[in-house]
Amino acid sequence: MQRKTQCGFTLMELLLVIAIIAIMAAMAIPVLGTFINRTQIDATTDDVVSALRYAQQKAAASQEDSRYGVYFDDPNNAFYIFRGDAFGVNPSENIKYTYPNAITISQSFVGNEVNFEKLHGTTADTGTITITNTSGDTKQVTINSAGTIEKN
Repeated sequence: MQRKTQCGFTLMELLLVIAIIAIMAAMAIPVLGTFINRTQIDATTDDVVSALRYAQQKAAASQEDSRYGVYFDDPNNAFYIFRGDAFGVNPSENIKYTYPNAITISQSFVGNEVNFEKLHGTTADTGTITITNTSGDTKQVTINSAGTIEKN
């Protein structure tokens, strides 16, 4: 008479594996939240710098024989690249960027816009743009009168 061997897992082994997976997932969730917050602030900062440089390049090239700028609309989680002396002059030509609700953008210059001069790409709107996430992490973008845009 031969003895039959049974293959499989016991209930105890399955519960142990499920418990280990649950513990590992619980440890990973806070790290994932931090990763998402940092990714959002980095991406938004890169978008702000890109928009500023794009507007500056268009102004320096005297595209459409006009000034270009960036308008910040933090209550609506957006900023716009615009053509003209001020935001709202040519609304159909605005390029809109949006950012997550977890991000806030504030600036130290007067008004909510940076406007670059045609031909030179310089600006009178100097100051710092501060980008903050819900974790309190901040990134800054500075603009000087020569038009230099630096990410800190």
